[in-house]
This record gives sequence, structure tokens and C-alpha cells, in this order.
Amino acid sequence: TEFKDSEKRKIDYLVFSNKATRADSDSVRVLAAQILQRAKNGEDFATLAQDYSEDESNRDKGGDLGFFERRMMVQPFDEAAFKLQPGQISDVVETQFGYHIIKLLERGELPSFEQDKENLKNILKRLRYQDIYNDYVNNLKKEFNFTVNESVFDKIIEYSDSVLIGTDYPNLDKVGNEVVYSYANVKQTFAPFYDRMKRDTEFTGKKFDKNLLSKAVTKYSNDELIEFKALGLDTIDTQFAELMEDYKNGIFIFKLQEEEVWNKVQIDSVKLLEFYEKTKENYKWPDRVAFTEIWVRNDSLAKHYYALLKEGKADFDSLAKNTERFGMKEKGGKYELTPINNSELSRKAADLKNIGDFTEVFPQAGGYCILRLDAKDSARLKTFEEARAEVTGAFQEAESKRLENEYISSLKRKYNPVIFYDELPKAFKAQS
Repeated sequence: TEFKDSEKRKIDYLVFSNKATRADSDSVRVLAAQILQRAKNGEDFATLAQDYSEDESNRDKGGDLGFFERRMMVQPFDEAAFKLQPGQISDVVETQFGYHIIKLLERGELPSFEQDKENLKNILKRLRYQDIYNDYVNNLKKEFNFTVNESVFDKIIEYSDSVLIGTDYPNLDKVGNEVVYSYANVKQTFAPFYDRMKRDTEFTGKKFDKNLLSKAVTKYSNDELIEFKALGLDTIDTQFAELMEDYKNGIFIFKLQEEEVWNKVQIDSVKLLEFYEKTKENYKWPDRVAFTEIWVRNDSLAKHYYALLKEGKADFDSLAKNTERFGMKEKGGKYELTPINNSELSRKAADLKNIGDFTEVFPQAGGYCILRLDAKDSARLKTFEEARAEVTGAFQEAESKRLENEYISSLKRKYNPVIFYDELPKAFKAQS
């Protein structure tokens, strides 16, 4: 069907980076073609993306790129994605960023005007926020009879002796009690006004002048007027008053829980150990494996390293220090104990029989890899020390629940509440 501008696409994809040399680029293209064939043969696309894609931003999500619209991607990628039907997989697509394999998950329609009307309203509000804000503040100024005493500006400038804002004002005793602006029953004098100015980086280091003072008045008075209005809302707006009451009740309940439950949870090693013994079946390690890798971008270099290892002419740990995988060089290529099903690497390492055995060279994530098995740890219960953090969290949760139930029971005994279960359905019955 002909493409419509109102359509969008949701895809999974893999990317293999272009390489600096022609030989390396050719090897990456071959790898991409191999992965494409595996995908078309029915292997799970998301798993292939996790194991081979070099896009770290979405590799862990199986290459999920989410929805995007026409012309949001570079042209070759865009054209390939919009030619696919749901479930189809593209051929290898080359762009300036590398080689891509794309699987279309879903086609979607962009929302109509009616469907997107509320969102468009919100966008308009954001664009007009400053105008709306200014109108609101101007109305507050009228409501609270806001006035600025501009005549005091000359005194402030005269007695400042040209000092820079941020330093002590030299003649504060002469102008400190002068009113700068007022509203309702509030009069803002210069002393506290200047105290704010000298801590405000927008004004510090500058000399006093009328424009600067006027700007400071606008900035501070706007905030004060809005706050003044908000403080009185609960007396004139019933919905706001109810909201504030709920807020106060929420704080009260929080403080009550803090005092009657959370603060009474006592944690010590003896209690934690007892709790662990009762619940240790909840804390288990799966089958795990530790391994070291040598990963390089050039297949001939990988084969050279493998030959040195087979002939006993090189030490695996020494070669692993040359690994080129991002973030692994400083670790010497070592992976600590990790669940076997965590990745392709851990699964391959687990296939090795003996500690110290290493794999042949195999392509992996746009490069070439050799793995050595360092340790195997069969599924088992975690020791107390290994599970301590989990045990502590579970113990706190269990103790909090126990103390909460005890406190609620004490309240029931004290106040003897009666629940009229027969009346409850009436509270939820639709009004006719």
C-alpha cells in the first residue's frame, strides 16, 4: 500500500559499526549477513540483538527502538523500515553509522486532530506560559493593591556609595526601613529586600540603578504575590481546602506510622540470622560461571592470539589485557561469577568442561572473541553474608507489617469499631 504521512513504525533492530579499514568493514558485513540468515531461519530477533548489536542504548531491550515517524531516521534506514510488513525482516542496510538489520513489529497511525486535541492544548499552554503567567500576576497586583515606591530608588542609589551588590550596604540605617513595595497588609522594606539581592547571583557584582532595582522588585514580588494568594486559597476554594486537608491527614498518618511502626523496628545480627534460617529458601544463586575474554575487532589478530595460546607461547591473562571491548580493558577482560543464562558469553563459557579451558575464536558483537573458563558455581542457597542485604530488607518489611498489625489491633480494642457490611454496597451503588 502507498505510504501515508499519518503512519508510524515500531521496530527491533541490530547495528554493526563500520570499521576503519576495508578488511575490517568486509568482515563486519559478513557477520551481519550471518546474523541476518539466523534471524530469517527463525532465531529470536530480540535475543540476537542482545547478543550482537553494538547500540548500547537499546541492546538490553532486544533492539527495541519504539515508534518513529517518516523522515526521523537517515534515508536508507527510513526507506527500508517503511517498506516492511509487520513481522518482516529487512536485508542488511548500510548507512554512515554501520550495517543494520531491521524487523518491523507494528504499524501505527498517528493520532487525528480530535484524538490529539488535549495534547495540542497542553503544547499551546506551554508555548503561552509566560503570557498566562504575566496576566495572572497582573490580576493579583490589582486584587491586592500592589504598589511600588519608586521614589525610594533614588535614595537607595545615592546612599549606596557605588558599592557592588553582594557587599554590605554602607548606609543601611538611612534607608533600611524605607518601603520598596507593598500589597494587601504587607510592606516590604529595603533591609530584607537587599538581603535577598546580595545572595542572588543575577544581581551580585553589579552597581545599583533604577532598572536593576525594578527588575528585582518584579522578580521577588511576583513570587510573594503567588504565595500570598496560595496561603489563602483554603478559605475561598472548597476543593483546594479538601486537598489541603487530605495532605495534612497524609502527613499525620506518615508521622504516626513512623512513630508506631518504623522507629520500633530493631535490627541486630542475631535477629537477622534467625530470620535468615527461617526464610533461607528465598535466597538462592542460580548456576553461575566466571570467565575471562579476549575480544578484538580484527579476526586475523584474534586467530594469532589463539595460535599463541594453543602453542603455549602466551599467557591468557596477559593477552586479555589487550581486550578491545569498551569498559573491559581496565578489568583485564574478567567477568565475575554471573548467571549462565545471562548472555551468550556466559553460556559459551559454561560449555567448557575444565577450569582453564578456552574456546576457539568465534564472532561476537562485531568482533572476535576467545573465552577462558575461570570458575563454575552450581546453583545453591546463598550464605547469610551473601544474602545479608536481601535478608535485611525482607526482615524490615516483615517486622513493619507485624508492628502495624499489632498497632491496628490495639486501636480496635481501644475504640471497638463496628463495620456495617450490609450497608457498604449502598455506598458504591450508582446514583439514579
